[in-house]
Amino acid sequence: ATPLVKTLKASIKNLTIQGEATKSVPVEGSVTPVVPFVDVLDGGTLESCTNQMNVSIASCSYDAAFAGFVNTAKGGTITGCVNEGNISLVTTGQNADKIAYGGGIVASVFELTCPLQITECQNKGSIYLKSEFDSNASAPGVKDVGVGGIIGRIHAGNSENYVRIFKCSNASRLELDCSASSTKSASYQYSLGGIVGLSATLESSILANPLAAGCYYLEIEDCVNSADLYNNSISRCGSHDIQKKVYTGGIAGAVFGQKEKHAVLKNCSDSGDIIPYIGPFVRQAFPAVCGGMVGIGGYIDVTGGKVEATIGTDKAFTYALAGVIGTALTTFTISGVEVTVDILKVD
Repeated sequence: ATPLVKTLKASIKNLTIQGEATKSVPVEGSVTPVVPFVDVLDGGTLESCTNQMNVSIASCSYDAAFAGFVNTAKGGTITGCVNEGNISLVTTGQNADKIAYGGGIVASVFELTCPLQITECQNKGSIYLKSEFDSNASAPGVKDVGVGGIIGRIHAGNSENYVRIFKCSNASRLELDCSASSTKSASYQYSLGGIVGLSATLESSILANPLAAGCYYLEIEDCVNSADLYNNSISRCGSHDIQKKVYTGGIAGAVFGQKEKHAVLKNCSDSGDIIPYIGPFVRQAFPAVCGGMVGIGGYIDVTGGKVEATIGTDKAFTYALAGVIGTALTTFTISGVEVTVDILKVD
């Protein structure tokens, strides 16, 4: 029900955790982490560990965080760790305006006190997040989602303390099913990435002025996604509501670096298909944004690597599809990327 270690400042090495965890309606209040190993990684080390615990959460009515190893990372080292546990989370709309973050290794990164290095880690467990709602609820499901094969959400990073993900991989299907908002006047944001879900603060004021806070330095190098990504989510928003769309990227759903220090994606590859919508035709599926490397980004440099995948859907019109970056705001560069993609769209 709770992580093995509350706060890790020392090290855990060669530890395997196995088992099954099934929950219904976690404890009320703030984010309830469902993470086998560590609640807060604060300068400590996880080395050569394996998670084989399968987690299933039903009727989650509150904020949720889930991962194979760490709930919140403030800095430290994770190396040679493998997640083999499958994670399934179903949220309900009994309470509106919830958030959900999760990843195969780390759920979220906040307030870095030192650099976070994630090296040679693998996610082999599937992640499935479904949003349901009560017909009496004011809004359906979750409003803010970041899910990635390695990290769900990154909310910190500058030239001194930042996240570096090196030689990591995702080899299992990741799926968001947040399509219940078609029956409500909901305009939410759902980010899904093979390595990182969301590395930004997606608010209208931030995206209207990318110089504002909410953009974080990040390095992702020699990382691979080989699994299909399904972002079966919809949002009631207009074309100008950039912060409320459905983002999917082979490496990252959404990444915004800093003007003075661009986020870096180097020698990464995606061979998993990127599917934004698989349900019946609805207009609210239009806000989907898909990229072979990044769904949406800015102040980012993409160098080297390869994309070989099918991108898009023939079930609904899509806002933006591209082999590398679906939608780019402000400065970016792309160089030396080998792109072989099939763009799938409504004729």
